[in-house]
Amino acid sequence: MIYKYSNNNPRNIKIIIRRLNDFKLVKKIKLLNSQNILLFFKTINIYEYGLRQIHIDILKLIYKQKGKRISLNKLANLLNLKSNEIEMSLEVPLISAGLLNVSSIGRSLSIKGNFLLKNIKI
Repeated sequence: MIYKYSNNNPRNIKIIIRRLNDFKLVKKIKLLNSQNILLFFKTINIYEYGLRQIHIDILKLIYKQKGKRISLNKLANLLNLKSNEIEMSLEVPLISAGLLNVSSIGRSLSIKGNFLLKNIKI
């Protein structure tokens, strides 16, 4: 389960385990179960595929386009970010998880991205 939230990065897994142990101590949890682990991820705002809130915001903005593609520049303006910041770091986990389709004419959600947004508990 932890691997699913780690963005496929072993270093992130180690960090998450340390933070999970701290969470367990603070909340005085004797035995970790899947419900406690999900509460932990919700508390620190990490979502499935290792996504953070900014990734969810990107997906939501694209979703609001109702099936139309959105350009990188428009997305950057809406998020008040630089386009290269989106392209080089924020889109990478979305693309590798299969949530985002990128082409020369813009960005759109994949079927998997639509499904994630409809089922995510935020």
